This record gives sequence, structure tokens and C-alpha cells, in this order.
Amino acid sequence: MAIEEPGVLWRDGVYFYAASNFAKQHLFYPMWGATYELDSPYRIRRDYMDAYMIQYVACGALHFKLRGHHFVAKEGELVLLACREKNDYWSEGTARVKWFHFNGREVGPLLERIYETNGSGHMSTFFGARVEPLIDDILQGLMQ
Repeated sequence: MAIEEPGVLWRDGVYFYAASNFAKQHLFYPMWGATYELDSPYRIRRDYMDAYMIQYVACGALHFKLRGHHFVAKEGELVLLACREKNDYWSEGTARVKWFHFNGREVGPLLERIYETNGSGHMSTFFGARVEPLIDDILQGLMQ
């Protein structure tokens, strides 16, 4: 039985990956991901998952509320977030988002450093353009 998510118009995925014990102890590793075409009323509220997430906005915009701050990630921008922290993201119009959940022992301290330096996990198109091909590679690898 397919699980329907309100506001998901189309999706490519969700693809899952089971990491080895070595990867879990020593590496960053993807867990699952997909590409979604979204529209309102798509909304996710989370504060419980032991994972991290990268979202790349390929088209449109996605709203985020992280650490008490609201921002809008627009086309070509990237967002990094810790799923165990309270986070909320939603679509108010049509958007296409490439995303994947990942984990690794050293992700938490690295993400904290990014938040300290950048003020949030919201990255500009400068970073998005460089990371999108890597996200595509990761999603392709999850499909295999």
C-alpha cells in the first residue's frame, strides 16, 4: 500500500540504503532520499529522528522554521538540518526538491560549526550549484 503525503504531486523515490557497521562508525552515509514535486499543503514537522537532511531546491521555494527562525529557500539554494531538532518545512506553491537523509558520527559537530559560521543551515546558490551534482550522484547511488 502506497503512503500518500499531502502536497506531494510527484516523486522519484524514496530510495533506501543500509550502511555497513564500518560506515556507521567511521563515515557519513546516506539513508534514504528522493526528488519531490510539491505544492501546498505539503508540510513536515519533526523533532524526533536520529538523522540529518540535505534539501536542494531545484525549482520554486520551500519555507523553513529552524531554531526559531523562519526563512525561505529559493531555487538553487540548499538547506542542512538536524532532524532530531524541532524543524518545520512547507510549500506554499509549486516546488521541486531533491533531498536525502544521512548520518555519521561526526555530522553533529560539523553541522553545529556550519550553524555557528553561517547562522543557519541555509546555503546560497553559490553552494547549491556546487552541491547539486553531488546530490544527484547520491540519489543515483541510492537507486541501485
